[in-house]
Amino acid sequence: MTVPLDSVVAVSEDAVFRELDGQSVLLNLATGMYFGLDAVGTHVWQLAAENGSLRWISQRLAEEYDAEPAAIERDLLALAKIETSAWDTWRAAREPHRVLDDAALSRCDGIAKRGEAGAIEIAPSLSAPPWH
Repeated sequence: MTVPLDSVVAVSEDAVFRELDGQSVLLNLATGMYFGLDAVGTHVWQLAAENGSLRWISQRLAEEYDAEPAAIERDLLALAKIETSAWDTWRAAREPHRVLDDAALSRCDGIAKRGEAGAIEIAPSLSAPPWH
């Protein structure tokens, strides 16, 4: 499934996001699966929570990183495809970021403390894009 640059995404109701020293852990409460994002992926997630427009996110990243806009768009759309399909942590919509309850945060903290966040590998182009 291709995600167009004009898409607007929102955080899935089943997704829990927790930042840890510039990196982050995503937990899908429905599937119990968790994923790790590096510093750039974490920043993209935060921008998506602020404004879910992929075009807006791409423009912000182009302002902040020394990279070709086409490379930024390519990596952003690849991440969006993973987030909306395989991970199911983003969905097509425009809703505010969900406030997490203590139980969800505690579960995410437990995963981070066990050091399991790094167990999931992200495609090399996403974990270390040229503009990272």
